[in-house]
Amino acid sequence: MNFAQAIISWQKKYGRHDLPWQHPITPYRVWISEIMLQQTQVKTVRGYFTRFMEAFPTVSDLAAADLDSVNALWAGLGYYRRARNMHQAAKIIVTDHQGNVPVQPELLVQLPGIGTSTAHAIASIAGNLPFAILDANVKRVLARYYGIEEDLEKTSIKKMLFNSAQALMPPSECRTYTQGMMDLGASLCGKVAQCSHCPLREACTACAKHLQTTIPKKKKRKQKPTRVKHYLVLLVKQQVLLIKRPADGVWPELWCLPEFEDAPSMLSTLHTLSSNSLIQAETIEHSFTHYHLQIVPYILTLHSTKQLSNHVQQAWVHFADLNQYGMPAPIEKFLLSDILDHQNMGVLV
Repeated sequence: MNFAQAIISWQKKYGRHDLPWQHPITPYRVWISEIMLQQTQVKTVRGYFTRFMEAFPTVSDLAAADLDSVNALWAGLGYYRRARNMHQAAKIIVTDHQGNVPVQPELLVQLPGIGTSTAHAIASIAGNLPFAILDANVKRVLARYYGIEEDLEKTSIKKMLFNSAQALMPPSECRTYTQGMMDLGASLCGKVAQCSHCPLREACTACAKHLQTTIPKKKKRKQKPTRVKHYLVLLVKQQVLLIKRPADGVWPELWCLPEFEDAPSMLSTLHTLSSNSLIQAETIEHSFTHYHLQIVPYILTLHSTKQLSNHVQQAWVHFADLNQYGMPAPIEKFLLSDILDHQNMGVLV
């Protein structure tokens, strides 16, 4: 039994068959799931995918929605440019492809947010076409199979792995094979290899040479810097002031609290507000890929709604309506737990 046949047979018997985007398999559903699964675990994506499909069952529904509605359903998944690119791509698909998500890689890579590996995943899973993927799970399987002890992020190694992945791709049952490669890398060939049950163990170099713990080569973790931002929570009874962030930078086009680089710049803004009930809340810790963020929230209760002159898009939002606004996960959690609890107890009203 060759490599592909071993993967296909294993997938049919032991692979995952209960993922929500597998029932039914359509180009649209596969596309959405692949975007959500970028740098995000399956267990996290399940619920998001189901809610997203309920709100936008077709690409036309997604294209017709406003970005705030899309961001509201995406809140908590992180890497928010994925949602914006997906929304833009949906509009292009409706306009240029008659509302049908293409399965040809050369067409898919022209859409915002879709690279080669994602395009190949859509082509092989939705279109059952022979295009190989190279996500983290597949890299791990191939690196151990071929005994590659070098850094998998080196350009030459990535190119070699991609060429190998494509050469191993069978001409038929592509959907089963691709899902099998992902499932094997997520289970038996995960960070802790379980070689005794692996369908590739007899031909696997890492297994034969006992290199499972050193392949893939572990990256040296760099210490992340810490940045501090000051956020202002302006309250009027059951309302809070939100501002819409710019399209570039962190949390693009999400609704957030007014942000300040330091306390003095925030205090200068407070001079325009007739209130002296400023409360400093507990610092919130949040981590990004490249740095840690410390959010220092200051709560100010006003007697009436006011606008901040240095923010163009802003809105006073009732706490009951916050779930309609796409917000960064730490801000949403802070408002819906800490602040709302205090308000319900009458502390800040």
